[in-house]
Amino acid sequence: MDERIRIARARPAEAALIERLMQQSIATTADQDHHGDLQVIDAWSRSKQRAQITDWLGDPALYLNLGRWQGRPVATALALRSGEICQCFVQRDYTGHGIGRALVLDLEHALRRWGCTHASLYSTASAQDFFARLGYSPSGEALGFHGLHLQLMHKTF
Repeated sequence: MDERIRIARARPAEAALIERLMQQSIATTADQDHHGDLQVIDAWSRSKQRAQITDWLGDPALYLNLGRWQGRPVATALALRSGEICQCFVQRDYTGHGIGRALVLDLEHALRRWGCTHASLYSTASAQDFFARLGYSPSGEALGFHGLHLQLMHKTF
């Protein structure tokens, strides 16, 4: 892995930072998915509030990580003990540097430690190629969620 990238399990003291990363990434990096629709942005962002993130950080059935580029926090991702990857956000200026890949590999490592033999996720249209490069395959029909088109994808370890 690139020595400029550091991925670690997030700490409760980082909840506000993670909230900002998620909100910024939704507003800017994911513009291909929400097309600037404020209702979609609001609906998507609603569950990414500090109180909810603090709850996630205290839940032993969840794994929330934080990615840093040269020490700067720029990305975060979340997985459930059930094998589902629920969130993966990288700030726009840091996409294409391997940070998203490192986040997902870290989540997969956590899932394997929990005994999972596969992972699943719902990908936005703009992230499907990224997840496919990491070995995820589409499964079933895309679904609509808060104005987004999401594709179920799976990977067997």
